[in-house]
Amino acid sequence: MIAFIDTEVNPQTKKVADYGAVREDGAVLHSHSKADFDAFVSKCDTVCGHNIINFDLKYTSLRGNPTIVDTLFLSPLLFPKRPFGTHAGWRE
Repeated sequence: MIAFIDTEVNPQTKKVADYGAVREDGAVLHSHSKADFDAFVSKCDTVCGHNIINFDLKYTSLRGNPTIVDTLFLSPLLFPKRPFGTHAGWRE
């Protein structure tokens, strides 16, 4: 099973304001609890998100050894004129 994740982190305090995840079975989680998030995602063998390797994963304690898919590395393929910047000009 795959989960798509994101964390919202306060830039001043570096504390997570929200953990978000959706699994392929349709279950959705929004929580302030790291334990709830980790339990929710622990049912998955694949975890996917944008910039999760360098950002989101440091705020989690994933159990097991899930495959990590970081979509950040797809940006240059999808947005060659703005590979790691804003995608406001995606129609260019």
